[in-house]
Amino acid sequence: MVKKNDESHHRKWLDVFERLRQRCPRRSAAYLCGWVRLPYSTLRRWRTRRRRGEPLIRKPGPQKTASLPVAELRSRVAQLHHGPRRSRGSGALYRSVRHAVSRRELAGLIAEERQSRNRERRSRLHHLTWQAPNLAWAIDATAVRTPTSNRKLVVVLARDLATHYHFEPLLLQSESARENADWLEALLRRHRAPLFLKRDNGSPFNEGQVGQTLAENCILPLNSPVCRPQYNGAIEHGIGSFKRCLLDALDPGQPIPSPKSLRPLVRAVIHLHNARPRRSLHGLSPVQAYFQSDTPRWTRRQRHAIFEWISEKAFEILQTNRERTGRHDFAAAWRRAAVVWLRRQHLITLSQNRKLLPHLCSQQRS
Repeated sequence: MVKKNDESHHRKWLDVFERLRQRCPRRSAAYLCGWVRLPYSTLRRWRTRRRRGEPLIRKPGPQKTASLPVAELRSRVAQLHHGPRRSRGSGALYRSVRHAVSRRELAGLIAEERQSRNRERRSRLHHLTWQAPNLAWAIDATAVRTPTSNRKLVVVLARDLATHYHFEPLLLQSESARENADWLEALLRRHRAPLFLKRDNGSPFNEGQVGQTLAENCILPLNSPVCRPQYNGAIEHGIGSFKRCLLDALDPGQPIPSPKSLRPLVRAVIHLHNARPRRSLHGLSPVQAYFQSDTPRWTRRQRHAIFEWISEKAFEILQTNRERTGRHDFAAAWRRAAVVWLRRQHLITLSQNRKLLPHLCSQQRS
């Protein structure tokens, strides 16, 4: 079959047809076109354009009558507001340059610029690696529903950040702070309490019952910044893979089952996640890495001392930021102070995206 919008391929196809015509001089061009499945009208059009010195194919849409410098167009594309998935202002830009550039070419330039911005944005993010199991947990909730059902099921997951181990999930009809606190208390009784707990700013995880459970077990909370889900990216990634596996196992034509009947399937999905070997864990599975590793322990006195040190450091950072920028954000200062303490204790490592750095360096050199 003939490829579309490929000038070199069309020229090669026409040369092949001409050689075939020389080998079969008694056959008409129309017969040979039917044999190779090439429309005779297309052959005549190609021959005419080749005789005139024109390209065999023309771009779809009206012919462009004006010319626009590429540098100017790229500069105007760079001035657009580029988001992670879309670029705002592309419609107005196309209306101003539609006589010189096709919509497809402009969309390609905008996509190239947006991908470059996304690579640069991801390269500035630091990847945090937790060095000890049961040092920090992350909790989050997700709603699961099928395309044909309006009823949803809320699944609350907890994950150990060092070993990627997922604990027993909680299934609810709707989010509840009281049930979240009871579920978290049961997990803490079964497993030793972590030192930190990363959570979103959602109300079920920040109400009094959950906070009281954390205070009774001397767990230090780390709340994600507003509109920054990548701060808690480990649990976000785990929830994404969990939902894909669960929805693949469910019948899309049936409504969501009740939490009691769905619990065995959810446990099976969690078991498959915990039993799969991970390259980041040097070939171990999350369950092996969690239960076979040496887990650090902190007494209540040590936990109080850590809390006081982080609090004092947070107030120092807050005072410095207030003098420099005039901003007052204690949550951000608390997160920075916690990172300082963890790095001093060699419990975390920070690294940049090694796959994106060489690409950006080569762009800067060029």
